[in-house]
Amino acid sequence: MFNYLLRQHGLTVQDLHRVKSNSINYALQRRKTRFFISDYKQLLALTLTKARSQLAIKLRQLSFYVQTCEEVSAAKILCEQAIQILLAHKTTSGHLNFCEIKGGKKFTEKLMINN
Repeated sequence: MFNYLLRQHGLTVQDLHRVKSNSINYALQRRKTRFFISDYKQLLALTLTKARSQLAIKLRQLSFYVQTCEEVSAAKILCEQAIQILLAHKTTSGHLNFCEIKGGKKFTEKLMINN
């Protein structure tokens, strides 16, 4: 949904790809496993441990989008829903200053200026 929202607000394909790769890099940071499902065939090899790791990665990716898009007025409702999901899974959006977050905010600032 966040990618769709960013696309609707005029982010170029290259910028959108950069934000998406930043979100994945942010989500994989500090993880002991680098198991990230990008192909449905990988589901065949999914174990409970890998599934838990995948959920943790997806939650951190969601946290990235909350931290990146919280200033975009059109994303307020999505951010509030994402925060509820994070709270339900006892995960925080840590407001960390990783370079991926800074890069994502740079693109959303561009959106704020254009709108």
